[in-house]
Amino acid sequence: MAVFSYLYNARAVSLFHSLPVTRCGLFWTSWLSGLAFLLVPNVLVFLLTLAVEAAAGTVALWATVLWLLSLSLMELFFYSFAVLCAMFTGHLAALPVFYGIFNCLVAGITFLVVELARQMVFGFVTPPAFVSDLASWLTPVLQLSRQVYPTPSGAIAQGAGPLQGFFYILVYALVGMAFTILALVLYRRRQLERAGDIVAVSWARPVFKYGVAVCVALALGTLLYAFFLGALPSSIWSLLLFLVPSGLIGYFAAEMILRKSFRVFRRGWKGACVLTAILVAVCAFLDLDPTGYETRVPELSEIKSVTFSGGATAPYDGASGSNITFTEAEEIAWVTGLH
Repeated sequence: MAVFSYLYNARAVSLFHSLPVTRCGLFWTSWLSGLAFLLVPNVLVFLLTLAVEAAAGTVALWATVLWLLSLSLMELFFYSFAVLCAMFTGHLAALPVFYGIFNCLVAGITFLVVELARQMVFGFVTPPAFVSDLASWLTPVLQLSRQVYPTPSGAIAQGAGPLQGFFYILVYALVGMAFTILALVLYRRRQLERAGDIVAVSWARPVFKYGVAVCVALALGTLLYAFFLGALPSSIWSLLLFLVPSGLIGYFAAEMILRKSFRVFRRGWKGACVLTAILVAVCAFLDLDPTGYETRVPELSEIKSVTFSGGATAPYDGASGSNITFTEAEEIAWVTGLH
C-alpha cells in the first residue's frame, strides 16, 4: 500500500507516469523498495543473532542461515502475492481486502461446497483427496502451517535438518517470482484512468461481479437455509429459495461497487437473470442426478467390507452404539440388495 499508493490517485498516477521513467522502472523501484522493508530487518536480526550466539560461545550457523532463507522466501511469496493484488485494483482500501480474501478464498469456497454437497447429495461424505490437496495448495497460509515446522530434537540428533517442509517454502517462492512477472505484465498494460476503481483490469470486472454473487449465494444462502431448516422441506429446491435472493444481493452489491452508483438495476437485470438461471441449473443438476451418483451401488467384486454405524435404536443398551462389519460375500450381497 505504501510503495504503490501513487497508482490509486488520479493526480499522482498522472504525475509519476509523466516522469522520464518507464513503467518497468517504476515497477521495479516500488517492488524492491517494498521488499526491502521485509528483508533488511531479517538481515539485521540474523547478524544480531550470530553476535549473541558468538558471545554465548555456540554458533548455530546452519540453523540461523536456514531461518533467514526460509523467512525471506516466504516473505517473497506473500509480498509478490500482495503486489499482484495491487495491480488488479485502483482503490487503496480495496488492496488489503482483496489480499486477505484471496489468501483464504479457495479453502472457504471448498468448505461451503463440500458442506452443501453433504446435505444435498445422498451418499456424499468427503471429497476426493486431490480436491482437499488442491484447496490446501491454493491456500498458502494453510499449507505452510501444516507442512513447515521445526524438527524434533530427537530427529536432529539423528542427523535430520532443523526444519521440515523447506521444499514447500521453495515452491511458493518460485510461484512468488511468477506472480511478480505477472504483476509487471499487468502494470505495463494498466489503464491509468482506472485510478479510484475497485477493479482496475477490464476482463476481471465481470469475474469480480459474478464471483461476489456466487460467494454470497453460497455463504448467505446456506446460512439462511440452515436457520429455517425446521420450517421447510429438506430439499435442493428449498435451498434454491435462499440461494437466488442471496446471489442477487451479492450481484447488485458488486455492480454498485463497480459502477459507483446505486442506479444499477436497469442495466444489471440481464446479468441477474443469467445468475438466476445458473443457480437453477445447478440445483436441477443435483436434484435430477444425471450422473447416477446417488443411485449407484458398487458391484460385489468392488466391495471388501460393509460397516453399519451405531443405529441408536431401542433398546438403548451398549450394543446400540456399536459398529457391525460384514466381510462375507453373502452378507455383503444382502446389503447391496437393500440398497
